[in-house]
Amino acid sequence: MGFVAETLASKLQTVDAKDIAVDASRLITQANAFVVPFRLRRNEEAASFVFKHVDISKVKYRDAEHRERTRRSYACECAFYALCPRVDEITGRVESGGDDVPGVLFAEGESSGDTFTIVAQDLGKSTPSQSLGMNAVDATDALEMLARFHAKWWRGLPDSPPLPPEFWPLGGYWTLDKRAADLDRIESHFEALCEAFRDDDPDGLVAACRIGELGRNLRRFAHALHRLTSSSSSETVVHGDFKAANIIRDVASGAMKMIDFQWCGLGSPARDLAYYFCTSASEEVLVEKERFIKVYHDELTKALRARGSPEAVAAANAFNLDNLKSFFVLHHIDYTRFTMGAMWGTVTPATLQQNANAHNQGLHKRSRWHLQRQMADANVTLTSYIEFHSKRAATPSLVSEVLGVCVALADEAGDIVRSVAAGGSLGQVKDKSGKQGGDNKAIDPQTQADRRAERLIVATLRSKFGDRVKILGEESLEGALTEAGSVNADGTIDEDDEAISVEVVNEAAELVKPIELHVPPSAEAKSDDICVWVDPLDGTREYVEGPDHWSGVTVLMGISVGGVPVAGVIHQPFVDYDGRPSSDPTCRGRTLWGGYNMGVWSSPGRDVSLARRIPRLPVADPANLRVATTRSHPGPVIERAIDLLTPAEVVRAGGAGGKVALILDGRVDAWVFPQKGTKRWDTCAGEALLRAHHGGWLVSGTNGQSYDYSSEVQSSPGNVDGVMAASDPRLLSHFASRLGWY
Repeated sequence: MGFVAETLASKLQTVDAKDIAVDASRLITQANAFVVPFRLRRNEEAASFVFKHVDISKVKYRDAEHRERTRRSYACECAFYALCPRVDEITGRVESGGDDVPGVLFAEGESSGDTFTIVAQDLGKSTPSQSLGMNAVDATDALEMLARFHAKWWRGLPDSPPLPPEFWPLGGYWTLDKRAADLDRIESHFEALCEAFRDDDPDGLVAACRIGELGRNLRRFAHALHRLTSSSSSETVVHGDFKAANIIRDVASGAMKMIDFQWCGLGSPARDLAYYFCTSASEEVLVEKERFIKVYHDELTKALRARGSPEAVAAANAFNLDNLKSFFVLHHIDYTRFTMGAMWGTVTPATLQQNANAHNQGLHKRSRWHLQRQMADANVTLTSYIEFHSKRAATPSLVSEVLGVCVALADEAGDIVRSVAAGGSLGQVKDKSGKQGGDNKAIDPQTQADRRAERLIVATLRSKFGDRVKILGEESLEGALTEAGSVNADGTIDEDDEAISVEVVNEAAELVKPIELHVPPSAEAKSDDICVWVDPLDGTREYVEGPDHWSGVTVLMGISVGGVPVAGVIHQPFVDYDGRPSSDPTCRGRTLWGGYNMGVWSSPGRDVSLARRIPRLPVADPANLRVATTRSHPGPVIERAIDLLTPAEVVRAGGAGGKVALILDGRVDAWVFPQKGTKRWDTCAGEALLRAHHGGWLVSGTNGQSYDYSSEVQSSPGNVDGVMAASDPRLLSHFASRLGWY
């Protein structure tokens, strides 16, 4: 234990190694880490601490991804503890704010390094009851502590604390973005589990799961469940591993506190809640699960209101108990997806008996009752979800299929845009405006990439969906779409792009499930009018002007129902996964996609399985507003609006889709363009994504009214009153006030 004393003496400067007494009897060792308590005696007083040291180089990992995930988990933990209340090294007293976590002496470790050290308050050896789950008293205390923790870290409020970059974008170690490799094992593990309990299934629960095809459904709906559980409008920082083994009752104060924050990050509060009930709740607590969920909900809303701000009170009022229960069910199913693929393949009656007292493991690996109860609950609720949505109106199912195919088509169109650019011949045949700008530049140019991309998109959608969906493409609506094989003005001939196979299209149509994408009731009432507004290459002027401006080039597909944008796709052919401009010839671009109720997702080109949710953006500050506006169509009306809004920063960028992407990436707060120049195909996708992203908006630039995207406006699709847009719904009233809308 000389290492402990030497490290402490070097870090604390005034501490001598002889003042440190290590309690080796409570030493805990792991393959790459150790944890040991020690006492620090100063001036006749002694304070107790815990020393945790990690060296990830001590272990051989499955692969580089596993090693990096491990490194990142400890960097996350260090980042969290660095924000915790300080503990006095002499008295052991913790400064205010340490009600639910231990006080910290220091936490050190570079996110790119191999070693991490945390020294925190020693809470003692008192752990809650956990022989076969926490009893009602301990469960109540633990859930109320969790509720206060979630309220403290609630997102989307003006005073929500900023988060370190080391926190996980999605908290929890079992989320699909971290465990995709488990998917292919789900069905085989399910079959092995059913066989193992064929003769140990007294209530017939395992047999019912087999009849209900639980394994197949968990695999089939895995990505949809991931998106659903990642798209809650109520978001906080989740602990990510909130189980009995990480909950300690402080010997000194008697209060519950939580430890081990390797997997904390953003998420629905229901993520921690569902995980706790699956891993740590006793049978008596699970039988009364509804009551204990309400205990948590009551404490959370109470703690939110106690923050005092109108926004916090509104958040508490909006955090509906029924919605919490709905998300709890989804997270319960999603955690079962993880346990089936990662843990349950080797679980048998014998292993349950062997692990009965292994308190660090979840109860589903220690108790047949808990295992079969978790399986049965997941089977019943997932089956119910599937059946319910299969009986709903056909519109959400159709829109889900259309969105999935549009996501696939975005990649195809992006390939066309990149290949034409790489070939050096854009096949520019005319300026659709009939005019020329300065330096003889086209005002509204068209290239062979515009034509080829639209032909492919329109032909594929019509082949798949027939007359159930109206396809409204920019080039065809403007009478500028020539046939494939036509000779262009520069002598080039557009290639006739090969149609996408039926198999690929049908697979794409399965990407989005009806259980995740909803249609607003007001739109569903006019469900006979489903449109896809297509801009095959938005930002053609930037495309023609060259690589310095290509980050503003996008492919746009917006889906409207009854005139309301409900889903959209923005593909950026020349940016990388993080939205940064890329000159890499192997770049496959990035696709932003999503819809009503499912949020907005970002996936690298050709790999939608790596899609990650666009996070909630910080609350916009009207006093420090950042706005994007046109770089190629300036005018006095625009400049006057900008002057009225008094932004701190103005970003002049090309392309309607590119400016919406800037908003979603958090680089600007709003798009200001209060003059004609855009059309419905420019804005339908962007408006749908802004609406899906926590209630953003896109409205007329002169009166704040919504545009109609029904097929009835295809003959006059111009946004004649201009466009204003933002992701933060609170900015709408600010714009209305400054611009005199009402």
